[in-house]
Amino acid sequence: MSNPMNEMKAARIRAGYTQNGMAKAVGVSTDTYNRYENGKTDIPLSIVLKFCIAAGIKDPSDRALIFLR
Repeated sequence: MSNPMNEMKAARIRAGYTQNGMAKAVGVSTDTYNRYENGKTDIPLSIVLKFCIAAGIKDPSDRALIFLR
């Protein structure tokens, strides 16, 4: 099974964002976003929703959402 945080990182990169850019898009500091992406901090649902919008994830079966499972 894939590492959930690797899937999140891959989705961010596919969407053309750096960590800093995605942090701005979801409204958190780069340090906070880094902790989310590295699995050090739980991701609030509000941030997950913003991440999905920014990354263009519309299909709930998208592998990028594996980090929610």
